Amino acid sequence: MLLLDWLSRYRYATAPQLARLCTGSSVRYLDRRLRQLCRVGYLHSARPLAGIPRIFAHTAAGAAAANRSYPKPTLSLGTVKHTLLCTDVAISYALLGHESVSERQVMEVDYWDGRTQVDPLTYAPFHQTGRKFPHMPDLVALPVPDDFKVSETLGDEAEILATRFPFPAHPGLDGKPLPWAVEVELTTKKRPEISRVLTGYGQSRHLAGVIYYATERSTATALSRTAQELGLLGTRVHVKRLRAHGEMR
Repeated sequence: MLLLDWLSRYRYATAPQLARLCTGSSVRYLDRRLRQLCRVGYLHSARPLAGIPRIFAHTAAGAAAANRSYPKPTLSLGTVKHTLLCTDVAISYALLGHESVSERQVMEVDYWDGRTQVDPLTYAPFHQTGRKFPHMPDLVALPVPDDFKVSETLGDEAEILATRFPFPAHPGLDGKPLPWAVEVELTTKKRPEISRVLTGYGQSRHLAGVIYYATERSTATALSRTAQELGLLGTRVHVKRLRAHGEMR
């Protein structure tokens, strides 16, 4: 049920990724278990790109078994790497005690209820002028409980992902820290687009801020420079490097 629920929320993952999530399980065991779920129709698998392990995705029956109603995901070559990196980050957050909200869940709360303008937004950062959809983050991280103990086996990954609260205090109505958005960036967007999105995050008071994980140094530099110019870097915006396949640096 853990595997089906996770795959329903994050679309797909590899056996090595899910072995990280299911601590104590070997990749060989998870691969065998995942193939069994494929045989009974809850999952399907594919190998769309060289150099990336076999990908396992849920079917409609698999999502239904996990009490989710998400459709079977399409493996698009243009988004496979980005989706897997988002899954890497979400798994790391889970191991560090954070509950994460996937993009699918954000859309379910802030758009898929049948309205085109949801106000106030819960997890989506802001409405875009002249656009039907609000801006959707890749995922949202909820603050870790104070009594959660991080495994020592994670090393400096805890520091890189920020295990506690990485933003200045912006308490919600209940006095607790607000969640924050997470974006995974593989390419460098044009400066006006970066500025528009960062400004939107800076004005979104239902989120504490946003952490960007960039795979390229040039992308991280462009994000940091623009956030600095807007007066948001280190307060509402954090920028960190992300190495492919979840190896943090």
